[in-house]
Amino acid sequence: AIAADPIKIDNIFAMAQPDTRKSAALFMNITNTTDEDDVLLSIDAPIARYTKPHISSVQHNKKKMHTSDEIVIPAKSTMVLEDHGLHVMLMGLKRPLKPGKILHMTFNFQNCGAVKVEAPIKILVHGH
Repeated sequence: AIAADPIKIDNIFAMAQPDTRKSAALFMNITNTTDEDDVLLSIDAPIARYTKPHISSVQHNKKKMHTSDEIVIPAKSTMVLEDHGLHVMLMGLKRPLKPGKILHMTFNFQNCGAVKVEAPIKILVHGH
């Protein structure tokens, strides 16, 4: 039998942005099926100059974003990266994200190494 992937990435998508925006958010679920914590060290995304984990929080009714250096995915658990929490920003986009296209990226984890990921580009409808 083939072992399940140590790291599974699903429900991934990038948020389409107006042509003027130079950054875009990436949302996903990352499941660590192993017995030890793993760390997402970096993401290679050719469409962006660089990527950075961000955490959004609401303080005094203002949305704040601060960067986080790495994302730890605890053993035997799923980390949900979403709009109102931890997510990844694609910074310095080389071209606008068009809905319906697919982004090809490589996620680099401390333990399980490189994971190839395809992320569709979607328009996020607020309220859903």
